[in-house]
Amino acid sequence: MSRASWALALLLAVAGSTPSGAQNLTEEKFLEDSLISHPGIAVAETDVAAASGVRRQTGVIDNPEITWERDDPDGVARQDTWRLSWRLPFDGRRHRLAAGEAAVAAAVSE
Repeated sequence: MSRASWALALLLAVAGSTPSGAQNLTEEKFLEDSLISHPGIAVAETDVAAASGVRRQTGVIDNPEITWERDDPDGVARQDTWRLSWRLPFDGRRHRLAAGEAAVAAAVSE
């Protein structure tokens, strides 16, 4: 084969491998498409949601509890006991809230 036939074969191979109506893909479009479906992004969003949930749970104040007991022995007057119990919010909640906010910030920055 001569040089001309090799050049023609190479030209036909290159021309056939690139479509004439190819769509240009920009870096911005590639990142947008790949980040939406990337599993690492989904994991990171799940971590942020979990940290936000923990932070929200630490900010919840316990509800008061009401209990009732009745002693009703035979032949004796019955006794009813009502109790109202509530844990005061002086249990280090501020520190747990700060730790929860730090966990959310860490998950967001990761």
